[in-house]
Order: sequence, then C-alpha cells, then structure tokens
Amino acid sequence: MSCVGCFRPIIDRGVPMKLVKVAVIRHGKKEKIPDCGQGTTSWGIQARLTEAGIATAEQVARRLKALLPGCTTFGCSPLIRAQETIFVIMREMGIVPAEFADHIRYHPNFWSRHPSVWYMDVDPAAYSNGAVYNLRRTEVEEEGNITLNAIQDMSVLAGSGNEKSVICVSHGGPLDAAIMMAKRQLGRYVPITDLKEGEGAIFVFDDHVATMVDVEDFLQES
Repeated sequence: MSCVGCFRPIIDRGVPMKLVKVAVIRHGKKEKIPDCGQGTTSWGIQARLTEAGIATAEQVARRLKALLPGCTTFGCSPLIRAQETIFVIMREMGIVPAEFADHIRYHPNFWSRHPSVWYMDVDPAAYSNGAVYNLRRTEVEEEGNITLNAIQDMSVLAGSGNEKSVICVSHGGPLDAAIMMAKRQLGRYVPITDLKEGEGAIFVFDDHVATMVDVEDFLQES
C-alpha cells in the first residue's frame, strides 16, 4: 500500500476527529438479473452474490482481518449483495450474526444517489466507468463527493465510540468516483477507474485531515 497524500474532508463537522482507518471495498461478484430494465449493467437491486462472489468475500475478509484486527464497526450499502459481503467480513472479525445489528450502519450513500448515472445501454465489453464519466462528468463527480461524505460519516461514528477502524462495502461506480475525487483534491487529475470485486481503498482520518491509501487489492493474501 502507498499513501497518496492528504485531502480535506468534504464537510468540516466542527468536531475533533480521532485517528480512524476506513477501508471501503467493492462487493463480490453478483448475479446477472435478466430483463431487469437496466441494460448491460444488470443492476437488479435483488441481485445476490454468486458462489464466486462469496469466495471473494471470504478471501477479502481474511485480508481485512490481518490489516484491521479487532474492527467492530461496519458500514454498508443497503443492497443485498453488499450486505452479504459485509456479513462474511463481520463473521471473520468474530461478530456473531445475532449481534450484527449492533455493529453495522446501512448508509444509502454507499450505493448511489442517482443510480441512472451509471446506466449505459452498450455492449458489456465496451462498458467502463471512464465512458460513463465522459458522458456525465458533473453527475459522476457529485456521486464521488457523496460517497466521500459517507466514508467520513463512518469515521466520525467510529471515532465517537473510540473505535480505530471501520470496514465498509460499496459498489463499483460510486467507490471509483470517490477515489477519483479524493485523488483530484490532492492535485492528481487521474481518470476514473474500474475497481474489480474485492478491490477498494483505505482512508485514514486524523483530526480534520484525511489521508487516502492508494487502491488496494484486498484479495492479496499476506
């Protein structure tokens, strides 16, 4: 992992921020939902993880346990595929299912404020977040800032409870946009990328300065 610098949180909430690490990853591989009305993106909100997606979540969980041992605070998109991913991670962290509700916050901004932003009715092989960005730049940047705010919300929540780390599950487009916007605040005018399942980033909040660790493949065992 490599630190890419510091950026100011999007919102200054006027409260001291303790040192908190927030890992945000993309959920595992999901089902294809036929005729869901969303074209090539197959966005059916009812889509669940495939067996491969569950295996990815299990591998990611082991990696995150090594990186952030003892984590007991979790954030998640409300969509079922994100929930299934975070549940696997929580079990690996030693949280029993009966206590999941005590440790998790479902944050709508870990999904998408405007899901239609990411819709493109094209050949799946031609689909990319970069193509979406070229068509809908303003909306994608807004999505990125909204997701950054959700990440910061989770850091404040954890810090208020004297927790040192948070693990969150989001979706490809919003998380890609958040990483892009964080890097651009650092003066790195990078294009938006396409995270794979199990990839993400770590944000480190300390006082009112946030540091972003570069994109991390949490599938790598160590």
